[in-house]
Amino acid sequence: MPRYTLPLIISIILGLQGCGGGGASTPTPVSSPADTTPPVITVAGSIDVQHEQGTVYTDAGATAIDDVDGNVDVSVSGSVDEAVAAAYNITYSASDKAGNSASATRNIVVQDTIAPVITLNGDANVTIDQGFEYSDLGATAIDSVDGNLEVSVSGSVGTEIGEYTLTYSARDAGGNIASVERIVSVTQPDTGG
Repeated sequence: MPRYTLPLIISIILGLQGCGGGGASTPTPVSSPADTTPPVITVAGSIDVQHEQGTVYTDAGATAIDDVDGNVDVSVSGSVDEAVAAAYNITYSASDKAGNSASATRNIVVQDTIAPVITLNGDANVTIDQGFEYSDLGATAIDSVDGNLEVSVSGSVGTEIGEYTLTYSARDAGGNIASVERIVSVTQPDTGG
């Protein structure tokens, strides 16, 4: 029976391990880190909007992108009543596949900033002879939100020769005021000679 030396035995064992006989373990797969980052929502246009009452409001919307899922859907909640002056909120929300969610809000203030339009009945400059009674034709006022408005008149036309100013004013429910003037000139009658 052959005699083996210790160095030979070690060499044989190492040789067998190199051939796969050493029972090496299978590498453990590395798991991906959990997705904990919510999508990023970008609101189109301004986040704070001043909107004119009585005109159509069209929202610019928003988009959302996630670092894992890419573009994700955006849901919208809230509404704007263009006919009613008030503050409104539109909220945009988005969630990724991992359940991370984000939201952003647009603030819309609906208000009437346009003054009424006053239209004089008759001319803005009127001349009458002294001694004749002046009969004013008045004015009308219309507002883009409130419709027809009452017109108040200040000033008067005297009997003396000179210029007199009549001021017509109207105020809408939003507090916007408009005014126009009529100049009435009282002159010396032409006696013809």
